[in-house]
Amino acid sequence: MSFTPFHSTTGVLEFATYEPNETPKAAVVLVHGRGVRPDGWIHTIDGEPGWAPRLAEAGYRAVVPTWPGLSAGGRWDGASNRSGGDVAQGLIEFIERLDQPVVLMVHSMAGAFGYRIAFDRPDLLLGLVALAPAPPGDIQPVPDVIGEDENRVTVQGHPLVWELPKSGWWTPGLDFVETKLVGASERFPPERIPDLREQLVSIPARLLLERQNVNGAQVRFGDRRLPGTPVLLLVGSHDTDHPVDADRAVARWLEDRGAQVEFRPLVDGPLRGNGHMLMLESNSDAVLTVILRWLADTILPARLDVG
Repeated sequence: MSFTPFHSTTGVLEFATYEPNETPKAAVVLVHGRGVRPDGWIHTIDGEPGWAPRLAEAGYRAVVPTWPGLSAGGRWDGASNRSGGDVAQGLIEFIERLDQPVVLMVHSMAGAFGYRIAFDRPDLLLGLVALAPAPPGDIQPVPDVIGEDENRVTVQGHPLVWELPKSGWWTPGLDFVETKLVGASERFPPERIPDLREQLVSIPARLLLERQNVNGAQVRFGDRRLPGTPVLLLVGSHDTDHPVDADRAVARWLEDRGAQVEFRPLVDGPLRGNGHMLMLESNSDAVLTVILRWLADTILPARLDVG
C-alpha cells in the first residue's frame, strides 16, 4: 500500500486509502497513537489484514493518515515543538479535503486530538470511535513530579512512571513496548514484540508532556458541548495504563457534554484479555466486529434518515 502526501498548514502528513468494491457506506479515518507508525491499522502483528482492509471488505472507505509532520516511514519534518492543537488542525484540514463527513477512529494519545476535532468541527464527523483514549485535561489529574532537572521531568503516572524530556524528541524503547503497549495483555503474542519495536517512532516532547498533563498541559474543554455526537469507546480488560474505570470516566465526561456514548469494556469471552494495541492482537477481528455492529446500528441509520 502506497502513501500519498497531504500538505496541511501544520505539516505534511501521509495517507493511504482502502476502497470497497461497492459504493462506500461511509468513510472511516483511522488515527494512530503515540510512538508508532500507522502500520497497525494495515496489518495485525501476525501479518494478517488489519482493520483498514477489513473495513473496506465490509463496505467502508478506510483512510489511514499519519500525524502532521510524520511520514509513513517514521521520519519527522524536523519541528520538535509541535502541539496537540497543531496535530488536530492538520487532521481537520485533511478531513476537509475528503469532502464528506467521516467516522473518526482514534487510538490512545490520539484521543485528545479526536476531542478537539469533535468540538471544533462537529460538521466533519458522523461519529467518533475512541480506543483506550487519552483523557482530557478536564478530568485527568496533574501527575506528581518525582524528579526534575533542566532537561527532564519524571512523573508518576497511573500506574506507570514516565521520564520525559522537556524539549526535543522522546524516543520509545523496549520498556515502552513491554509495559505500555503490551503490558498484561493475554492477546499479544510475546514472540512478536520485536516486530512491534520496528513500528516505533520518536515524537515531539511537547506532545508527550501534554499527554501526561505535566503542569496541567493537557487540553481542556470547560463547558463546551457535543450535542448528539455518537461515540463508541472501547478499552481492553488487560490494558495496564487504562483501567476500565478510568475510561468509564471519559465516557461519562463525554455523556455530560451531550454525546451519545456507548461504552464497551472488552471483558467477556472472545473479547477478554486485550491490552493496549486492540487492532494488532490475536482477536482483532472480534474487536472490529463490535465496531462494525456499532457502525451498522448507530451511524448508518442516521445517514439514511438524513438522506
